[in-house]
Amino acid sequence: MPLDNLKMDVRYALRGIRRAPLFSASVAATIGLGLGVLCSAFTILNAYVLRTINLPDPEALYFLDWDTATARNHGFRLSDFEAATRESPFALTAGQSALVMKDGAPLPGMLVTGNYFNVLGNQPILGRLLTPADAPAPGGNAVAVLSEYVWRARFGADPAIVGKQVELGRQWFEVVGVIRQSMMLPSQSTVGFYVPLTMARAFEVTDPWADPEASPLIFIGRLRADTTREQATAWFNVWLRQRYPSGSDSEPTTVRLGSLARIFPLTGGTLTMFAVIVTAFGMVLLVACANVANLMLARGFSRQREIAVRLSLGASRQRVVRQLVIESLVLAVPAAAVGLGLTFVTARAFPALIVATFPRGVAPVELALRPLDPNLRVLVFLFVAAVISAVAVALAPGLRVTSGNLVRAARGEVTADHQRSRLRSGLVAMQIGACAMFLVGAIGLIDEARRLGNPDPGLSYERVAEVRIAPQFRVELAQHLASDPAIERVAASWRVPLGSSLLSIGVIASQSRIEQSAGFMVVSPDYFPLFDIQVVQGRAFTAQEADDGAAVAMVSAATARTLWPGLDPIGQSLEILPARGQGDRRPAHTTVRIIGVTEDVVSGTMLEGIDTTCVYFATGFGAPGDMTVLVRSRTNADAVSESMVRAVDAFNPDAPYQIRRMREMMGVFAWVFWAFSATASLLGVIGLLLAFSGTYAVVAYLVALRTPEFGIRMALGATVRGIVSGMMSETLRIAVIGLGAGLVVIFALTRALNAAFEAIPTFGARPFVIAATIVLAATTCAALLPSLRAARIDPSKALRAE
Repeated sequence: MPLDNLKMDVRYALRGIRRAPLFSASVAATIGLGLGVLCSAFTILNAYVLRTINLPDPEALYFLDWDTATARNHGFRLSDFEAATRESPFALTAGQSALVMKDGAPLPGMLVTGNYFNVLGNQPILGRLLTPADAPAPGGNAVAVLSEYVWRARFGADPAIVGKQVELGRQWFEVVGVIRQSMMLPSQSTVGFYVPLTMARAFEVTDPWADPEASPLIFIGRLRADTTREQATAWFNVWLRQRYPSGSDSEPTTVRLGSLARIFPLTGGTLTMFAVIVTAFGMVLLVACANVANLMLARGFSRQREIAVRLSLGASRQRVVRQLVIESLVLAVPAAAVGLGLTFVTARAFPALIVATFPRGVAPVELALRPLDPNLRVLVFLFVAAVISAVAVALAPGLRVTSGNLVRAARGEVTADHQRSRLRSGLVAMQIGACAMFLVGAIGLIDEARRLGNPDPGLSYERVAEVRIAPQFRVELAQHLASDPAIERVAASWRVPLGSSLLSIGVIASQSRIEQSAGFMVVSPDYFPLFDIQVVQGRAFTAQEADDGAAVAMVSAATARTLWPGLDPIGQSLEILPARGQGDRRPAHTTVRIIGVTEDVVSGTMLEGIDTTCVYFATGFGAPGDMTVLVRSRTNADAVSESMVRAVDAFNPDAPYQIRRMREMMGVFAWVFWAFSATASLLGVIGLLLAFSGTYAVVAYLVALRTPEFGIRMALGATVRGIVSGMMSETLRIAVIGLGAGLVVIFALTRALNAAFEAIPTFGARPFVIAATIVLAATTCAALLPSLRAARIDPSKALRAE
């Protein structure tokens, strides 16, 4: 019996669709648009957040990592690997990165233990992968595995590459295979080759056999089937603290066992961002559903006589509402088809758009792109969203139109309160509020993208390039570059400015005794003239102070005002507080003397703006540890490449290096915001169109519904202007309520997200004002056009119709 009723309801729904094809197409297209937008966003997030990497049992793969009080992501020794292999609950492998110059360009690679590919479960596209037999002892087999990208880009996808010799570092290697790109770890997507760790002496890297106390290795492990993650974490924590006990220089402060199963780990921050993005795109579907619900409400009132007759003949209200919901579910089928089609279009267009617009010369962005073909999870998500949407747009209107007076409805009289329907008004207000939120986001992100595209950090960086080279070559490189007539300045720094947030340390100022957390930079003396940073008081570092690592420092003007308000900062001292387990690299000084004050600039990211605090410590090119070389050309940053070739050829042609131009780096930051602003703009346009059409349809319906009333009022002396202004004031009152709610929500949301994620900016007043103006103008136009139809009402005809 229930199945027979269902079949009858479906047949009735199909007949209704045939009787009103235009209405049915409008409903399916509107819901389909919302489903397509939401499902497209979910498809992208599914590929990058939810989908596991393409390796066997990826949930069992982990990286092992730890921090000390002064170093983040501390490496392991060869003896650590040998000991852990005997004791750990993992099938453990290790490796270290390497860099070689190939055809004048840097080529990243990995030196790995012989069991690396066995542990990960990779598959070759040609030949074979490395095995333990390829790494019998230091200086063993000179064999290499190429990545699929390098094989195609640099060797023309040569099918006979296996068995050929390629030069890597200081030695020739036999190619034994090509690894499938889709089966590489996402963090190693740019790696071009893999060779045995036993061949470390062929590269400009630390040889763990020659230097047993060096810690260059990273650990990757596959958890054994009889061990849980909690057990493995406990073992790693105990084992590591036994290897590096309390009081040693490498005592662990943070121990991590991180999953490699996904590109982005499912942390609280990742899931929060995931939820925010899905919600933002889901609002488009919500607006579409509100639009359709108003259509369904209007159509339901037009069918009140039919519904009243069915109720009078004995049909229950529940039975009639179920029929209306089934009609909507039938329309959900073509709507889902439209949504799926838009999703497939996104899956093809999104990667192509990224590749076409990403700044050139930075990195092969195509290596970071993942397959977007919708899988079962996406299809289930689409199905659930389509069903929920169909029920939502039919249920409320269905309950509304079945609650009227049966006698009046059977005579064809509209029983609903046509002057002020709370449901109808609420749906219109929701569309307008959501549209306002989209537009504020779009305009705010466009402003940020323009600011990043034309930044004013106070640093003259347009002719500056960052050079990364092994520490043992830094002094010679700096000397050769400084003597090159094409190079204006050469400086050293622990980090490149504008690339990331400043690291911070705790300080206590002398005399004022103010305790403060302050950002810091460690730089050589030429850093300031290289970026045209002015020293406004005192002096800069001398070369001798930099080479000696003297206990002197400079501060920005804002820092001087904060730490020594009303006092002269020159000659004051700063006490450096001990580390509190941050694991960040920090200067070794405990106290420094202030010798100079610089102007305020941006040393962190452009989003953070001018440094609120910045302390500069001195360093030289010969100082130990990781450091970047900053080179300023006399003409443009592109000339640095030619100077680098001359300099490296002069002291070691095999020395690998990487160059990154700062203007390209800033271009990437601007591109990210342009991408987000373009997405927000698209959502804003869709939301605006839906809000416009929804408002237009509602006002047009009300004008048609109230035609007899308008005829009576006009016959009694009412003017067209009065009638139109009444309709407009009622609509604009709803618009203002929706607009105000939307602006309040987006204001609170941006503040909350900025507190949780520093990369998300807060917006000034401009986006809110512009968005409100656009929404009000569109709403006014949408309401005015159908309202003017009242001017064409003939009172005599309207009275006869009544």
